[in-house]
Amino acid sequence: MGSGARPPALPVRLAAPGGRRLRGDVAAATALLDGGARADQRGPDGWTALLAAASAAHVALVELLLARGADPNVRAPDGLPPLAAARLGDNRR
Repeated sequence: MGSGARPPALPVRLAAPGGRRLRGDVAAATALLDGGARADQRGPDGWTALLAAASAAHVALVELLLARGADPNVRAPDGLPPLAAARLGDNRR
């Protein structure tokens, strides 16, 4: 990579070491976002970090992602918006 070039962006949910999902780890998400990970990029399952965090009731992570530009209106592949994901909980996926 040339001077000033950024590495390809990774979805926040998949960029954790070893490919692990973040599971509400705000410090790890912050480091990933600071390193160039994109809050709104979808993972292979079509879900964004915001959808996953809302579904798992990780309020602090939801707040971080929204503050860092995650789209609150993005929908899961089946049309489920983040607010509905939060209401239904983790039993949706």
